[in-house]
Amino acid sequence: REGRPSEEAILIARLTDRPIRPLFPKDMRNDVQVILYSFSADTENPIDILAVNAASAALMISDIP
Repeated sequence: REGRPSEEAILIARLTDRPIRPLFPKDMRNDVQVILYSFSADTENPIDILAVNAASAALMISDIP
């Protein structure tokens, strides 16, 4: 069995999802998954801001409308 994500992980996922979801066309039928992994982190840069920036950069270089 897999473990449940932490409260912080759930909040970061919501913080990443909510700003980009309205940017997709309403008639888009394909599923889009943005999966973010943090391989290392420091205490100077907040991981939630980096996650939003990484998701935005990945979507900008993709061919998703």
